[in-house]
Amino acid sequence: MFNDGKKNLLHAFRDPENSLLQNLKDVLEIDFPARAVLEKSDFSMDCGICYAYQLDGAIPDQVCDNPQCGQPFHKICLYEPITLKMSGRKP
Repeated sequence: MFNDGKKNLLHAFRDPENSLLQNLKDVLEIDFPARAVLEKSDFSMDCGICYAYQLDGAIPDQVCDNPQCGQPFHKICLYEPITLKMSGRKP
């Protein structure tokens, strides 16, 4: 936890117009590593929910639309919780 001096230092140099990340960069005077836009091939093909490649013979066929994510998922892993919730059943 910050002691009062460090907390006040961060608060004193905080610019409300900047993001938290930019304020930290300014106060600490360092650059944080930037996450590049990643390609689908940069990821393993394991499902981001069940962590398996094959599930009931199916491979992950859905991919996150966020270009910085790109995590693959099995369709059943994405939709089964929604279907259960809509039907009122618990997983």
